Amino acid sequence: MYLNLKDIQFSYDNAQNVVLSNFSVSIDQGEIVSVVGNSGSGKSTLLRIISGLEDRSTGQIELDGDVLQSSKVFVQPEKRKIGFVFQDYALYPFLNVRQNIEFGIKKLPPKERKRRIEETLSLVKINELEKRFPHELSGGQMQRVALARALAPKPRVLLMDEPFSNLDTDLVGELRLELRSLLKKEGMTVILVTHNQDDAGFMADRIIKI
Repeated sequence: MYLNLKDIQFSYDNAQNVVLSNFSVSIDQGEIVSVVGNSGSGKSTLLRIISGLEDRSTGQIELDGDVLQSSKVFVQPEKRKIGFVFQDYALYPFLNVRQNIEFGIKKLPPKERKRRIEETLSLVKINELEKRFPHELSGGQMQRVALARALAPKPRVLLMDEPFSNLDTDLVGELRLELRSLLKKEGMTVILVTHNQDDAGFMADRIIKI
C-alpha cells in the first residue's frame, strides 16, 4: 500500500476528549478515498494529522515507504510533499491567481516555476483568471485556484476538506465530474473528507466511515 495509517489516536486538551481512537487505513497509489462521518467525528483532524499540521497524535504514518510519523519520527509539513485544499480555500487575498499558485513553488528555478504555473492554470481551466484577485472570483473559481495551488508542487498525496460545501448546488454536479476526471488523469492519490454521501459516492473509489 502507498499510504498507511496505523493506530492513529488524537485528543485535544486532555485524554478524555478523544477525537480519533486507534484509526487505521491503507490506501493504494492513485486511489481516491472519501472519509465520511458526522460533524465532530474527526474527519478534518485526520487530514491535519496526515499533513503534519497537528502533531499531538500517536500512531504511525508511512508514505511510499517513508515514515512521516511514529514514536520516534515527526516529519515537518513542508517536507511531506502533501497538498491540502482547505474548506475555505485559504487563498491569499493580496495575491492574484497566478501569484497564489506560485507561492508554493518559489524554490523552483524560474523556467520550471513558470512552466508549472502554466500547466496547472491549463489543467484546471483558469488561464483567463490569472490576474484576478480572490475577491473577484466566484466560489467555483476559488476552488479551482486552490486546487491548482495544491497541485503545482506535484504532491505525493492530495487532501481535500469538504471541497463542495461552499458551492451552489447547481454547480456541484459539474465540478464533481470535472474534478474526478482531472484527479484520475493526474494519477493523484486523494483523501477527501465530506459529510455529503452524494459527494463521497460520486468522487471516491472507496468510502471509509469514521
